[in-house]
Amino acid sequence: HSFDELKPLFNTSLQDGLDSTTAAGLLQKNGKNLLKQKQKNVFTQIVGYLFTGFCGVLWIASLICFLAWKPIGNPPDPTNLGLGILLIIVIMLQAGFSAFQDWTSSRVMKSIQNMMPNAAVVIRDGREHQIMATELVVGDLVLLTYGSKVPADVRLIECHDLKFDRSMLTGESEAIDGSTECTD
Repeated sequence: HSFDELKPLFNTSLQDGLDSTTAAGLLQKNGKNLLKQKQKNVFTQIVGYLFTGFCGVLWIASLICFLAWKPIGNPPDPTNLGLGILLIIVIMLQAGFSAFQDWTSSRVMKSIQNMMPNAAVVIRDGREHQIMATELVVGDLVLLTYGSKVPADVRLIECHDLKFDRSMLTGESEAIDGSTECTD
């Protein structure tokens, strides 16, 4: 969107920002500026680890091995029993590995959330205000200075030699230039 389209789209002024009443209404309507996390049911997680993906195929193979051992096998072949047990052990190892991956992923997400700034400087009613980053709303004019952490998704409307260090998120060592041009 062009800057002329932003004003009516977000009901804001590119010089004075939002007025306090509008900001309070948007905060009430849209909620706080927080990353939402779904609470997962532990039982469904465990079932998911045990039966999704390749584990479903392994369960079928294990069942076939057990059936080939006792009811179908005449005389029962202990090799089929061993294969069925081995497949169940592989399923348990795969489920444990998946659970470990989820646990480490959740730790990374928590560390990213801890990197989020607590406060932000915005222009509301034509004046600078320092507010909690959770109270940012769509249409707020956020001021970024050297060393600031970006408190939300923002569209740059003015910048002077602005660079972003994304090394904590992407591993890129080079800072990228900020631009008022809209990108994907």
